[in-house]
Amino acid sequence: MTLNLRNPEMELGLIIERHIAGTCSIEGHINTENLGHVEKNLMVTLDAAKAKLELVTRTKSELVSESKKVKESIELAKCRTNDFKPELRGMDQKALEEELQALLSDKAGETEYLKSLQQQIETLKGISHMVRCACGAEYKVEMILGA
Repeated sequence: MTLNLRNPEMELGLIIERHIAGTCSIEGHINTENLGHVEKNLMVTLDAAKAKLELVTRTKSELVSESKKVKESIELAKCRTNDFKPELRGMDQKALEEELQALLSDKAGETEYLKSLQQQIETLKGISHMVRCACGAEYKVEMILGA
């Protein structure tokens, strides 16, 4: 294949189409020493187009891979939501958030109540009295917690 110097742009377009299709390689067909300034510029443009094509091909591959990962994540999320009770699946996001806040509030209240019980137990542990029986015997009364 030789380059038609009368209409190099049309010839270049044909070469690019054949190169993309994989039926032509330009490197072995053109002697750059004999080409003029215009033809060398066309070669530079061709090389830039090749680089852009490679970049687009890589980007497309990355996008396909990323798209596949996103689809897998969506399917995984769908599977997880199928495990929810039907009542929860039917609720809107705001209602679920309010329910979560209520549960967290209940948990905080229970934690506070348990702490106050622990404090009362510690107070009761500190109480001890000496009691004298009518028979004259003395007894020590105190709180003993079993494990």
